[in-house]
Amino acid sequence: MSLLLIFNCLLAYSQERNYGQELTNLSLNKQIPEAMEFYEQYKDSISHPFATDAYHLMTAIYYNQQDSVDALFPSFIDKYSGSIINDDVVRYLKEYIRLSKMQITNETENNGDIHIPILTKPVIIFNAEYNGIPLNTVFDTGGTYPIFATKDIAEKIGLQMLEEYAPRALNDIKINAANGRLDSIRVGKLLLTNVPITVIDRDFSQPCIPDSLLSNKEVMAKMDSIYTKIEIIMGLPLIQLLHHIQFDLDKEEMIISFNHPTDTTKTKNIFLASDRLFLNTQINGLNFTAFIDTGGNWGDLAVAMQDEFYQQHKDQLPVLPPNDADRTNEYMIHGAENMPFIRLSHSTMLLGNQSVDLGDDAVIFADRRFYITKDGYVGLGLLKKLKKFTFDFDAMRLDVK
Repeated sequence: MSLLLIFNCLLAYSQERNYGQELTNLSLNKQIPEAMEFYEQYKDSISHPFATDAYHLMTAIYYNQQDSVDALFPSFIDKYSGSIINDDVVRYLKEYIRLSKMQITNETENNGDIHIPILTKPVIIFNAEYNGIPLNTVFDTGGTYPIFATKDIAEKIGLQMLEEYAPRALNDIKINAANGRLDSIRVGKLLLTNVPITVIDRDFSQPCIPDSLLSNKEVMAKMDSIYTKIEIIMGLPLIQLLHHIQFDLDKEEMIISFNHPTDTTKTKNIFLASDRLFLNTQINGLNFTAFIDTGGNWGDLAVAMQDEFYQQHKDQLPVLPPNDADRTNEYMIHGAENMPFIRLSHSTMLLGNQSVDLGDDAVIFADRRFYITKDGYVGLGLLKKLKKFTFDFDAMRLDVK
């Protein structure tokens, strides 16, 4: 997990094998059985207190030892916040503690696969029941909350609120939000109970649309048509707990598997950092790291890369002549854009051992907006090209089938 890259102070404690860093990696990646075995074997070689404190905290969370969590977490934050850990990691840990109280039950025979119908317009949507109320649910790896809802939906499903609404930053916009807890979510034969949820006191679109576009009737009409199909959002913190999720876009089906064998021989190609999911891949033979946002729909555009990346590698990234008509004309659930871009004339992406032909659907944005982080961004446009693909959060891989 790239969150761990911020723990640079651990690296100074060993010029050879860093046992403290290895234990920290296992602990914060929630590989607790492996961490316990590692700790018992190498605890005498672990000198940095952060590694052991993180290990004990994550072990208590993993085994739902609430008294220990309540005792360890405040002192852990006091000792390390602002030095070894930043605000992103604090949020990650708080969210993990909230999620640790959730129960997931596979009600299929012999813990079998769970098949769920989906739609892919405007984004990946499936139906789930929230406290018995069916709602259109967005599968959104770009979402940083387990479940994200509006106040009217929260009232519709009889949500138990845990706190008062208070100002919170979302997409750099101040909104009022509060945490609650759902009794149950049913996704086919999958039952989730005691689920944490975050609620905002306005429509989804309001914190996502720049002020400059609010007066644009065409944009607002398009956004309204999108958001009428979206009732609630399932974000990355919960998605990653579903282990192995296969999509067949031709059959419009999502398959959740809890007993799929993990292939440890393959190199990991996805990772988590600052509550975000990233893909390590190659474009035209160049190493390329992209934010993965299944909730982002820019039409046929498969990849958006940073101008900085393009400038460093322009000899290997030939582009088409500029065209004023080349503008984003689709809208993300995270926002609306209408900015110019430059198209690559042709590009290919390497996923595993498979080469994916992107055609001219990879572009360069000179202006950094929204979630264009690392080297670039991939959204629904890429996934539609793959058609059959799997998010494997045990093996930490995105694979093409």
